[in-house]
Amino acid sequence: MSLRRDPLLTFAACVQRLEERIEADEQGKFTIGELSIQAPSRNTIPGAIEFTLDIRHPDDERVLQLKRDFIH
Repeated sequence: MSLRRDPLLTFAACVQRLEERIEADEQGKFTIGELSIQAPSRNTIPGAIEFTLDIRHPDDERVLQLKRDFIH
């Protein structure tokens, strides 16, 4: 397991981190609109995923910060 690099686990951790940051700021909102798994299969780890992310906040600088937090 330690050698696996599962993009879905990374994605889930990033969404959790974003949820925690936005939850602390009542004006922020985000939505994952689409999630596509490259070559989905029951018994293999996907090579990649793609998704859409919409982050909203009345303060544009806060939107940029939340996006940076999600990526890093």
